Amino acid sequence: MRSIMLYSGGLDSVAISYLLKPDVNLFVDYGTSACKRERVHVTKTCPPPNLLVVGDVLNLSPYLLLNAILPARNLFLVAIAAQYGNHIILGATAGDSTRDKDALFARLAGELFTHMYLDQGDKVPALAAPEGVKVSVPYKHLEKDSILRAYLAAGGSPAALLDSWSCYQHGSKECGTCRACFRKYAALSKVDLHYPELFETHPMENFIEHFDYCEAKGRLFEIEHLIGASK
Repeated sequence: MRSIMLYSGGLDSVAISYLLKPDVNLFVDYGTSACKRERVHVTKTCPPPNLLVVGDVLNLSPYLLLNAILPARNLFLVAIAAQYGNHIILGATAGDSTRDKDALFARLAGELFTHMYLDQGDKVPALAAPEGVKVSVPYKHLEKDSILRAYLAAGGSPAALLDSWSCYQHGSKECGTCRACFRKYAALSKVDLHYPELFETHPMENFIEHFDYCEAKGRLFEIEHLIGASK
């Protein structure tokens, strides 16, 4: 099967791509301002020829919610990835709560595209394979810091992690206040990469807010190592 990883240039995709070495890292510019900033960073963390950038085919910005979530985003991205290969990899981790990044979504999406493509001859992309389409989330069972430890142990570059972009905003630096920034800071801190200067605002300034969120969601494992530092 030809493996296509949906590559955002974020912390997770940098590490998972290095560990899995897919045939293609696919970045899709889907029109949001944050996505434009991600596009700048993907070539820093994954230079060609392993990177394929697709733009001007999808604009999801009108559907962006106030909390920066794009409903069904990964279904759109899987549809584009299926034009280039038949094993599509999502860089999901244990702390991801949106359902278009879980194991059930991966199975159903694979079944959907297999149903549409299998035995359809010239009605499907040239790269469609006889065995159908597989969508996988191979690191969904692991927390971010566990993935980072595996990445670093395998020889991955710390500098590439620092060049990643996970922020919901689009400034010259990552904002440090959004949920994605806090999760990035927490994961980097767990592997002794302490770089608050990556962010406009020190992520710990909003610790209580993030603590309350993680407690409500049952995900204190994301910040357990920072609890002592906050006191």
